[in-house]
Amino acid sequence: MLVVTGLTAWFTYLSIHAFSPNADGATVLLEGSALAHGHLLLNGWSLSLDSFWTVDVPFYALGVGVVGIQPVLMHLIPAALVALCLLVGVMLASSGQSTRNRVYAVTLLVLTLCLPNHAAAYFLLQGPWHVATTLYCLIAAYLLSRARVSWGWVVAVGLLALGLSGDLQMLAIGIVPIVLAGLVAMIRHRTIRAGATLISAAIVACFVALLIRIFATMLGTFRVAESHHTVTMQQLSRDIGHFGVWLTSIFGLNNSLLGGGVVPPVYLVTRLVIFVLVIFAICVAVVQLLIGVFRPKVPTDSESGSIELWRIDDLLLMMTAGAVALFLLLTLSDNVSYARYLDPVILFGSLLAARILPRLIERFSDQVEPMAAPLLAFALIVCGYASTVTAMAKTPAPPTTQLEHYLLAHDLTHGIGDYWASSIVTVDTRSQVVIRPVVANLAGKIVPDGRQATIDWYRGQHFQFLVYERKPYGRVGLRTVRATFGVPMNIHVIGRYFVVTYGHPLSLIGRPYP
Repeated sequence: MLVVTGLTAWFTYLSIHAFSPNADGATVLLEGSALAHGHLLLNGWSLSLDSFWTVDVPFYALGVGVVGIQPVLMHLIPAALVALCLLVGVMLASSGQSTRNRVYAVTLLVLTLCLPNHAAAYFLLQGPWHVATTLYCLIAAYLLSRARVSWGWVVAVGLLALGLSGDLQMLAIGIVPIVLAGLVAMIRHRTIRAGATLISAAIVACFVALLIRIFATMLGTFRVAESHHTVTMQQLSRDIGHFGVWLTSIFGLNNSLLGGGVVPPVYLVTRLVIFVLVIFAICVAVVQLLIGVFRPKVPTDSESGSIELWRIDDLLLMMTAGAVALFLLLTLSDNVSYARYLDPVILFGSLLAARILPRLIERFSDQVEPMAAPLLAFALIVCGYASTVTAMAKTPAPPTTQLEHYLLAHDLTHGIGDYWASSIVTVDTRSQVVIRPVVANLAGKIVPDGRQATIDWYRGQHFQFLVYERKPYGRVGLRTVRATFGVPMNIHVIGRYFVVTYGHPLSLIGRPYP
């Protein structure tokens, strides 16, 4: 518990220095607030397929229940999720390993996950970007690593079902990889029984998730307003290039992604060593899987330890492959924010490397100096820490601070605005200023936002003002504002935001869009 608390504090510090929270993090925090106040099914909300209802939202609800709606939760909860991933990752990386190999595994996890560069911290420590879904997958992998049905199998099924209910990406990084790992286990053993535990867990989890959705719908839950889109072939070819550039940036080999503090070249060598080790370990895992498939060896009871080794290796490898495929299929444009889909790749790949590399070191330990590996590990940790601290030297300024001060100073406390200027102000001001998201429909009229919102925010409400950014989002701009409410009485420019007021309250009469 103390270790998780310490890691959470460290990751929270990195998170604060890596990014300024935005509307995505604020919205899931408001979902958590609704859950904490008894709206367990989020009735009336309109969400996407990755609603995070049963994944990230319960963690935010716990945070709100303890400290209320506090902006720091947008840093603290993602930090806690990564800390939990690391804890489960240590268990996975250590399972079936010798004591010395466990030390090496933990060392590698420290290097890859505990000492991130700016880009890695930006994506891993920002929610809700599928880290909680990855956590569920890791726990399920650990519980399913033994080829038998037990209480662990039941818990794994429950986590997979909850993950699927709150984030459809569970299908690609959890359900399908588990089925494939089960099929590989059957081939390795030449028996159906060897993979039955895995495959049955995935199938039952899908069935349970379907039941959850059916019963929740009957009782009254959120509406799915938007589904995932997939890439065109032209974009897919560009995504293959993005994969290499963005992945190396997240591993700290260049600063082309999001910037950050200037890192001396000597530290980039450290990042290069870590990156090469991880990629090499993944390649070794692929070779071992192919050998196991084409040259299977039926193990005896005395070799149960080795069974566990390859079972976890196969699960992590399949999950890594699923995460890569997901990135390629869901990255719809060249916008760098899609690098968030690499979060599971980083987590699964790092854990797989933490399992493979210690065994390789043990195999060739007689051919190298006994102190070479510990000294190299120590040097990498020192350089990695220095690199992390250097990259996180500055704390980004929240873009809405000036807007929030203006609204509070002028007693403008209840308004509407575009998505990126709404929920974040509500959370940052601890609901002293409440702004609800709106969009313009195809007729050019301002209406409630039909995504990431609840109809209770608009029904029977009267608003004092409307705010939108200089670069319009959701078609909310001066043209659509005038078309909906008429000519404004005043337009105030606050940084990159426009605050529009009238001589009368504003109300929304159109249906939510989309």
